[in-house]
This record gives sequence, C-alpha cells and structure tokens, in this order.
Amino acid sequence: MPTNAMHASTVKSVSKPNKASSSTSKNNCAKLAVSPSYIELIKQSIPPDHVLVDENFNAQMRKDKSKRAQNRLTTGLVETLPAGDVNSKTLEGGNREKAEAICENVFHNRDDWLNEPSLRLMDFFHIWKDEVKLLCWLARRRLIPNRVKCSRYNCSQQLFLVPDSTNIDGWVWYCDRCRQTRSIRHRTIFKHCDLSVKTATQILYLWCIGHPTDLIPLDTNTSPEEAKEWLYCIREVCRETNTELKERLGGVEEEDAEPGYCRVVEVDEALFTCRLKDRNGKDCIRKVWLLGGAERGTERVFLARCPQNSRDAFSLVPLIREFIKPGTAIITDDWEGYAPLNDLAEGYQHYVAQRSRGILNPGQEAVHIQKITCLWSHWKRSFENLNGTSVDDFDACLDEYLWRMQHSKAILQSFCYSVTLLFDI
Repeated sequence: MPTNAMHASTVKSVSKPNKASSSTSKNNCAKLAVSPSYIELIKQSIPPDHVLVDENFNAQMRKDKSKRAQNRLTTGLVETLPAGDVNSKTLEGGNREKAEAICENVFHNRDDWLNEPSLRLMDFFHIWKDEVKLLCWLARRRLIPNRVKCSRYNCSQQLFLVPDSTNIDGWVWYCDRCRQTRSIRHRTIFKHCDLSVKTATQILYLWCIGHPTDLIPLDTNTSPEEAKEWLYCIREVCRETNTELKERLGGVEEEDAEPGYCRVVEVDEALFTCRLKDRNGKDCIRKVWLLGGAERGTERVFLARCPQNSRDAFSLVPLIREFIKPGTAIITDDWEGYAPLNDLAEGYQHYVAQRSRGILNPGQEAVHIQKITCLWSHWKRSFENLNGTSVDDFDACLDEYLWRMQHSKAILQSFCYSVTLLFDI
C-alpha cells in the first residue's frame, strides 16, 4: 500500500451536522486519499467545521481512563464491594439479610488510619450515597462496631446485622436467642447525636474539609440546633485528644548504635487576638498566648496554649518538655522565659537568635527562627475564622483550631483515629 494511502486510511474527516457541507466533506476526504502531501492538505483543505478523529488514539485514551479508574478502586480511595453472595457471613460480602459482621477486615495499627490516602469529595459522595458502602467504610475505621455479641445475662450469642425500616439508621444488631436488638451506634460517638449515622457522617466530612459551619445545616438539610450539637461532640473529641495525639519533635539521630546529630527545632511564642460576642451581643476582645515549634528538615510542628495565658518560664518550660525530645537543639529569640533551657536535665542545646541585632553573625548563619516565624502568618490567618465566636464557645473552638493546626495534613484520617482512642470499639 502506498505510504500516503496507508496514513489516510487511519484518519477520518467527521463533519458536524451540516447538510450543505456534505458534498464538500466527501471531496476533502478524496483529496486525503490521493494527495502526495496529506499533512499540508489537512492544514489547508479541511473546513473549520470538521474534526479529525484518530480511532487508535481514542481507543488508547479509553483504556487509560479505565485503568486510572480501576487503580482508584484498588488503592482504597473508593469502597469496592464484591458481587452479592447470600452465603457470605459479612455485609460487605453480599449478605444483606443476616450478616455476622459488616466487613472482613478492620484497622488495627495507628498507621492504618494516618497513612490512608485522602478522601476527595467525589470519592466520599460515591461512598455516602450507598448505605452498605458507608457502613463498611465506618466499620473498617472502627467508628461503629464490626461484630457484636449479646450483652444480656447468660447470653453471649453472636448478634446478626439485619435491616430494620423502623430504625433511623436502617440497620440493627439482632440476637436469635433472646430476641434482643441493639443499635449500630451503641457505645460509639454517634450515640450522642440525634441525626442518622448517614447525615452525621456527612456533617463530619464537611467539617474535616473546612466547610463553613454556618452553611452546614443548609447543605445537609438539618436544623441549626442539631448541627450545632453534633459539631460540639466533634470539638470535644479534639479537646480530649489534643494531648494524646501529640508527636514529640526533635531528638538525637543514632547511627549504628552511636550518638549522631541532634535535630533542630525552632520555638517561638505569639499573642493571638480574637473579637468575640458576649451573651448580650456586644463585642469583646480575647487575647491568647500560644507557643509554637517547627522541626527543621521535616514538616512536623506543634502548637499549644500557654498555661495561665502567660509566657514566663513557669509556663513555657513545661510545654517545651512536653513537646520536644531530650537532646534537641532548640533555637529561640532572646525572651527571658527561655533562659532555663540550658540547665534542664533533658540536655537541650539552646541557641539564641538576636532579632534586634540581626541574624547573620559570623559562623552563626543557621541560628534563626525564620521557619516558625513564617508559620505564624499562616496560623494567624486561620485564627481569624474565630472572630465573631460567642464567649461560651470560644474555648471549644480554640481546641478545635489547635487540633486542626496539628493535623492539617490528614484531618479526616487523624479524627477517625482520635475517635478510637475515646471509644473502645
């Protein structure tokens, strides 16, 4: 086959619906078949209302798109359920009538939660719209129990998950022996909520992605009182786990069981100002001292409220001991509250960055706190969202803010793990 004809056979001229141009398109296709320079003809003789289509290219694009979709399903971003099997023992396996468990496997280690891929909005909607997928998603992360035994006296029978149209959640645990039923939210965080588990999970996800709280009742079709009560429960989890989830910064890197280099942590304190509303609706100013730290070479940070809202040594030193490992090199400014750091039993190496005199001293170019200083601008912009908060809600909102700043890289994953620390499921 001639070269020109071979190339022309793989290219079609597809015309948009236009009766007047039908004869013209045939002539142009004929030119493509006989012309010695088909590339030039494509540029010159094809009318603007024509589109060139390469069948092989489109087929490859469809294969690539299908492969990307399959990869998303297999990496856990979207809950995939196998074909229905009435003989299966789990709801995930296809038993929709009488399942012994919701899913096959659940998370156990801390890394199972924190190393999970982020859940995009469309991925969450894909899960949320299917109640079975949603239950599997919740049970796998241990937000609801995966298996339940009867708690009645002299009865330790395995309960079965059965559908119940009269229940707000649509499912209950049922005991064949004593005919006892139990809600799927029993002894979970959802027991404090009057909303359905499906709606409560929707609000939880919107809160995690930073959706404005005043728009949540409208977007979830709930009353402001119901949404506020559930958001209060969420903030309580943040308050209770702010200390338990902390990750100590710094330390000494050991190489072959020999002492190595110590890590460097920049520490600084800052005053945050917030405009609140009192019970009479009048504005009032609240000032809060926060202590922050940033580890060089990593993205690990900490942010904490100074005890007694003071920045003296009696407030700063206990926080530094709590959030920074022994043997760490700590760089601060020349505030007197950091003076005792060199004398502590933890063996901190304290360096002072003289702000007023500049940073670039001969041989001490690395002694600065520029990283933590840059973080203050970001943290203060986020803190502005607390303006207008009522005085009664300020402490809870501040705990939420501190928790978010600590876990900004994986808010949903960290919150799911935080729940398991408070509720033994």
